[in-house]
Amino acid sequence: MNRIFLSLILLLVVGQAWARPEYAARLGINNCQSCHYNPGGGGLRNPNGKFYGWRARQGVWDGEKKYWHIDLRMNGLYPNRATEANNGMALMSAVAGASLPIEKDGDKVRSQIVLAYDMGTVAANGPREAYLQFIPDETSVWTIGRFLAPFGLLTDEHRAFTRLQTKSTIYDFEMGGVYSKDLSERAHIDFALTTGFAQGGKFTGGTPTTPEQTSAAILNARFSPSFYPGFLGLSYRNDQSLIVKDVQAVSAYSAISLERTRLFIPLHVLGEVVWAQGWNNQKYNAINMGQFIPGSDLALQAALEKSESLGMGAEANFEINPWWVLQYRYDRIALDQKFSGDVFQRHGVGFKHFFTATTNILVRYEKAESSVKEVPQESVRANKDSFYFILHAWL
Repeated sequence: MNRIFLSLILLLVVGQAWARPEYAARLGINNCQSCHYNPGGGGLRNPNGKFYGWRARQGVWDGEKKYWHIDLRMNGLYPNRATEANNGMALMSAVAGASLPIEKDGDKVRSQIVLAYDMGTVAANGPREAYLQFIPDETSVWTIGRFLAPFGLLTDEHRAFTRLQTKSTIYDFEMGGVYSKDLSERAHIDFALTTGFAQGGKFTGGTPTTPEQTSAAILNARFSPSFYPGFLGLSYRNDQSLIVKDVQAVSAYSAISLERTRLFIPLHVLGEVVWAQGWNNQKYNAINMGQFIPGSDLALQAALEKSESLGMGAEANFEINPWWVLQYRYDRIALDQKFSGDVFQRHGVGFKHFFTATTNILVRYEKAESSVKEVPQESVRANKDSFYFILHAWL
């Protein structure tokens, strides 16, 4: 019955990628584990998510592929500058993964191991997800190990300012445990405790001046009100560090599908606002902050260490047909909200094309704008215009 219901939906909609909350909004779902193993979304997809992604194409879905996964991404960045080091095409990620049932009750998995390894060259290759899951009933899941934290609106937009702002991109894994619970059909919560370790579960040999992150508490809640064509979410995290004090962040986010309104317009909109404190500190978020602050500008780094930042992100996807999607992406961040006029902004316009049920390409031109006078136009990536694309294939 579930497969028949999904097939009817899949004849009308597009579905793929690591984390696409617009599809959840379209179906009135607020639990990321409807399609992913990870409670925060993203990462390996469960059988429902894989079947949804295949869109019921004949000859594609194969039950033997339920428990193993391959995901290949190649990306391109063309700033067209002789002084730019990152020019051309690269292997973004090459992920091989498996979900291994430990205990089953009939056809229901009660406990399992989820593993993934990245052989790509752009991001930090090596182990990705690696956790145990215990599923005592239909409404709750315990996850213990290395995972993407359930904070904010997780999508496969790893360049989103709000994700860089709080080090919560699809490449930022944490060690710890998550308890996930469906309070009802319309309400879901995640509560996570992580032991930190800035390298995602790897001891990095911290020093008294640059210690490893010690712990974090994260609370995430999503709601799908009956009157709302999508879902609303709110996340809070508080990090305890030995050197950086008062590290915390709040995310308010939403996904709306106008296809669920009387307008029946195939337009799906995502939005997020993130307030953060302590994350500007280079000792805590050095790689991501390097997108906004030149590594050589020690004075600006020091001035922003204790600042409260405010980031915003929005994305609109308009489906022309099941194979072509027009996309607009907007990112904005003020690293010090007391000076709200000093912001980095980026507008992206492009399209996504699905060659087959399991291959697609995203092409986007991104126009950067900045009013931060202390940061020269060509000194950081957030200040640069670019032609950007991702070629994606998966099984």
